Amino acid sequence: MGLRDVVLLAAAVTALLSLARGGSDAGRDRTPVAQDTTVETPGIPSIPEPPRTIASAGTATVEPGIGSYCWPGETSAGPGICIDKAGTVTNGTPLRVPAGESISVAHPLPGTPLVEIAVRVRPAPADAESLEGGGLLWPPGPDAATVTPARRGDAIVFSAPREPGTWLVDLFLRFGDRDVTYGLLVDVR
Repeated sequence: MGLRDVVLLAAAVTALLSLARGGSDAGRDRTPVAQDTTVETPGIPSIPEPPRTIASAGTATVEPGIGSYCWPGETSAGPGICIDKAGTVTNGTPLRVPAGESISVAHPLPGTPLVEIAVRVRPAPADAESLEGGGLLWPPGPDAATVTPARRGDAIVFSAPREPGTWLVDLFLRFGDRDVTYGLLVDVR
């Protein structure tokens, strides 16, 4: 699924929300849904999205991209949403680390128990698609390896690959009724 498919999915969600609130969009705001934004439309709740977080190694820090997620509305009246992105979403800035260095990702919802944590690492392909609003969407790849993460306080910690190169990391987090996949571009030296 490329950016065009994500935009088409967003248009379908907008159309369904229009039908749910009474039909025609004539005279109403038709704000398009863009990558990593919250849409405000009068008369309906905003579209929820996961919180951002920070990844660090030594003194280097980057903000991971937000990939696929299912996130509930802020109130019982607000609808939740699931967004599926085919591939790994990163912010485009690599986290530069020595081989085998510990990478720490801050818990995006401190105090909320994590039900599941999964880390997958794979070599970054040569090309990525630029996303509207910033960031890169890297195509899926079959050669991902599972890495065992650990919890240290309010952080998820795992080791960078031991082989130099550019790597993609998918960090999947499940918090009961919500889940998110964060993506990192890692430059191992």
